[in-house]
Amino acid sequence: MLNKHKLQRIAIATSALMAFGTTQLIANADTVTITGSITGPTCVLSPTVGGAETKNFTLPLGNVALSAITSTNLGATVGTKQSVSFSLTQAGGGGNCAAFGTAASGWDIAIAPAKSGFLKTVGTEVLLGNMINVADGGTNAVVRLTGGVGTAVAQATNAITLSDTGEGVFVSSPINANTFRAQAGSSIVLGAEFINPVAGVRPNSGTYLSTLTVGVTYR
Repeated sequence: MLNKHKLQRIAIATSALMAFGTTQLIANADTVTITGSITGPTCVLSPTVGGAETKNFTLPLGNVALSAITSTNLGATVGTKQSVSFSLTQAGGGGNCAAFGTAASGWDIAIAPAKSGFLKTVGTEVLLGNMINVADGGTNAVVRLTGGVGTAVAQATNAITLSDTGEGVFVSSPINANTFRAQAGSSIVLGAEFINPVAGVRPNSGTYLSTLTVGVTYR
């Protein structure tokens, strides 16, 4: 994009040209078409499960029986953590994507809720609330997100502190941390688990649905 100073210089030069050559420009009027494009890396973010490229993926937390929940502690895990791992592949398939450039650069996943206003604070954590209201049959249980490098649920160990803007929130490392750079052959795993939002009582029964937006960040 042209900066302010360049725009000013172009405007002055054009004015001078019009002042000294107005008659000639009218007599020889023609058109000039300027075309071009700026392309990004030819990489796509793909979940490893299924092996197919997709922009939408559902991570099921399963059905947790209310009778099986024994802990009523605030922030206690309810059920079992589930996960999905992502890799960066060439558009159209065909193996790992190495479009980052130098070996010192790498990629991560930026993450944010698809809708604002659904983050819930439980103790000291900021967790993902339910986009289905309790009055509409939703559970009041919330979801803790974790992330890490790898493909196994056990590797999703870093707590993800969400924000409605998603700025600075990465799956592979805690918020504002820049220590991790995944290389072409690396995978990043996202974990999710139900959390009890109220001390002393179990969450109410109901369904849960929440949508996240994810995108590749090169750093």
